[in-house]
Amino acid sequence: MMSAIVQEAPSTGTVAIPQKEQATTITVGNSTIQPHVLLVGKKYAVDYIAPALFRLGQFGELLIRAKGSLSIVTAVNVAEMVKRDVPGLETRPIRVGTEEILIDGTTRRVSFIEIHLAKPVPQARLPVAVKAADIDVVVATAAPATVWPEPAAVVAAALAEPPASLPLPLPSPAEKLAEAAAKSKRIRKKASSSATTTTAAAKKKTAAAATTRKRATRKKASPSSSSSST
Repeated sequence: MMSAIVQEAPSTGTVAIPQKEQATTITVGNSTIQPHVLLVGKKYAVDYIAPALFRLGQFGELLIRAKGSLSIVTAVNVAEMVKRDVPGLETRPIRVGTEEILIDGTTRRVSFIEIHLAKPVPQARLPVAVKAADIDVVVATAAPATVWPEPAAVVAAALAEPPASLPLPLPSPAEKLAEAAAKSKRIRKKASSSATTTTAAAKKKTAAAATTRKRATRKKASPSSSSSST
C-alpha cells in the first residue's frame, strides 16, 4: 500500500508557490490543492499540528487529506489533536473512498480520507421587536421655593445663642505630674495598709498557736503531778 508524500509534488508536475500571504491555490500534477488543505503522509502526527493550526487560523477551516492505511490513521490522530487544542471546532462531513493512481505504469486502487474541520460561524442576531408599553404621565405640582435667610442674620443668631457645651481644657504637664504622684501615693498607702493587716493577722495566728501549745503542755503535765501526790 503506497502513501502520499506530504505536500510534495512528483517529478512530472509543477508547483506554483505564492509569493504573498494570500489564498492562492497550488497545482500538483493535474490536480489543484486549496490553501486550507493539509496533505498527511509518512511523518509523525505531531509534525502536522503546526501547519494545521496555521491553516485553521488563517482561513478558518482545515481539510485533512490522506491516502493509504498508515496515513489515514495519522490523519485521524491529527484531527483529534487539533480539536483538543482548539475547542469549539465543527466537524463537517467526512469523506472516505478509493481512487486509482498510476505507480510505475501500474494502476492501483488506494483508500483515502478527507476530514473537514471549521470554526463555527457566528449567527447574526435578529432585532427584537419591543412593544411600547402604556405609560401613565403624572404631572406633579412644583414645591414652593425655599427662602434662605441672609448670612448676616445667621451670624448674629449664632453669636446670640450661648454654646451648649465648651470643650474641657487639656491638663498641663505639671498637673499631669501632680496627678500621677497622688495616684502613686494612694497605691503605696493601700499596699502598706494591706501589708499591715496581713502582719497583724499573722501575729494573731501565731499567738493563737502559742496559746494552744501551752494548753496542751499543761494537760500533759497535770496527770504526772496527780500521780506523784498519791
